[in-house]
Amino acid sequence: MPQIRLEGSPSLMAVLDLKPMLGAIHEAVVRIAGAQLVDCKTLVLDTRADHINRGDGSETMLHVEIRLLPGRELATKQALGAAVADVLAEAATPHLNGRSLSASVDVLEFARETYAKRVVPA
Repeated sequence: MPQIRLEGSPSLMAVLDLKPMLGAIHEAVVRIAGAQLVDCKTLVLDTRADHINRGDGSETMLHVEIRLLPGRELATKQALGAAVADVLAEAATPHLNGRSLSASVDVLEFARETYAKRVVPA
């Protein structure tokens, strides 16, 4: 069920090795939130531009949004957010080249009353 979205500064997204970073995010969702790996789905959003602070290119950002079905404790969601923020920072640090990074994570819940899903088999 977890649906995950990653967005970030285009200059940073262009050089990140996404596959291991996304794998580490999925691993954290499984380990901390008790999700099944088969249910983890991530979209990487293409961002055309960013403007952070003065817009001089000295700062970068990565943001992840994780949506889960309701029922996890607040402490679980907090631990998941912290772990994924660590994954982002670790993956981005080698590519900062003197720029700063703002890595953020928002762990949200779907509204069970309005969430609908259909799976169409191959």
